Amino acid sequence: MNKWFYFNLFLLALAVWQQVLNGIANISIWFGISGLTFILYNWNMHSFFSEIRNESDRKRKIKIANIARKLMPHHTWIGFAAFGLITLHLVLILNHYGWDIESLKMMSGVIAFMALIAQTVSGWVRKVKATGKRRRAHLRLGYILFFSILLHILL
Repeated sequence: MNKWFYFNLFLLALAVWQQVLNGIANISIWFGISGLTFILYNWNMHSFFSEIRNESDRKRKIKIANIARKLMPHHTWIGFAAFGLITLHLVLILNHYGWDIESLKMMSGVIAFMALIAQTVSGWVRKVKATGKRRRAHLRLGYILFFSILLHILL
């Protein structure tokens, strides 16, 4: 497996573990974790394509490519579902805690949400007309989204 698969697994485990430690059973948190699961599922597409590029065994490349081909048609809609779940998470958090500009957790969440908006828009634009520049932008925004989510979870 590619290293990004393990990074994704670590990030999801970290998010769940923090909720277990905090003992918060708030529904808004679980919407956030559900949205994170969808985001990381989509981010695993990068893991698949990296594995195809780095794999030397042709049969294994074909096997991974066939899996990726089956998953790719759902990529856009899973991304929209993740966006919806995270938006619901945001609305419920704001309803429960209110807006606090001094809260690092809330500000990191806003940054992560802005990265998610940019990622979703870049994915849709890329779907309409794919170019190399748009592919790289979508990939780089994926990195920014991953690390902004990591920051949000750690705070």
